[in-house]
Amino acid sequence: MAVSKVSKLYILAHISIKNPLINELQKLGCVEITHCDKDAVFHSWKNLEDTIESNSTTNLNNVKYCIDLLNEYGNIQKNSPNSFIASKQSYHYDKFIEIHKQHDYTNLYTQCKQLDNELNSLKLEENRLLAISQEIHPLINLEIDLKKIEEYNFIKFLIGIVPKNQFNNFSLELARLEKTNFLHTIKEDKNRVYVFLITLKNNFSNLEPVLHKYNFEIYKYNYYIDGTPKQILNTISKEIDSINIRRDEIEQELSRLHEENKYIYPLYDYLNSKLEKEDV
Repeated sequence: MAVSKVSKLYILAHISIKNPLINELQKLGCVEITHCDKDAVFHSWKNLEDTIESNSTTNLNNVKYCIDLLNEYGNIQKNSPNSFIASKQSYHYDKFIEIHKQHDYTNLYTQCKQLDNELNSLKLEENRLLAISQEIHPLINLEIDLKKIEEYNFIKFLIGIVPKNQFNNFSLELARLEKTNFLHTIKEDKNRVYVFLITLKNNFSNLEPVLHKYNFEIYKYNYYIDGTPKQILNTISKEIDSINIRRDEIEQELSRLHEENKYIYPLYDYLNSKLEKEDV
């Protein structure tokens, strides 16, 4: 009997339906059913299932990342039970596929990631400046350039902290030690006294044992901002203002992205559904 021209097809299916599938193919009158050697025939599909699942999971996570970030700057109510719910509009599954094809969410993800990273960098810089400000503020009445304090040839300037309960004995012993020592109190708080000490560099070796005895904590200024404490604090204030201006610009940009990319909500539903089908 003559055999009509046939086509050779590869069928990829779950192992659980192998026998029912073969039975149905036989009922359809397939000429030959051959079990394929996975390594030989599908060598180019190696780890295909893992790759598909990995890509789908990555895509879903990226869209979720965009939704979570943009929700912070949009008009969607925060602290909702569902932090990334879909839009109120209902979509047919074909519409989901159309949305997926039409919109390049990878570009949106890149923008979100860049803006989010910049926000984090601004926060780190702000925290660093606030830490410097807190450190410098007790010295605000000191009229000396902190960056140049080590530049004098014969005079040594020391800024430091003495425990308050030891300060009186420290000042008395310092006065008996050398008449060339000058001690100025900058500020006092509950437990500490901030002082400014001036001495001759040649006398410092005699002064060191007294500093150790009374737990004198020498303050060294190691930051990039020049000037007196007041000038440094003023510079920090201006830099924080600039950070706040840039932060507002980024938040406005994220708000705009939120308004212009509402498609990510139904897209999340589609990718989630697609991943669930792949799991099945």
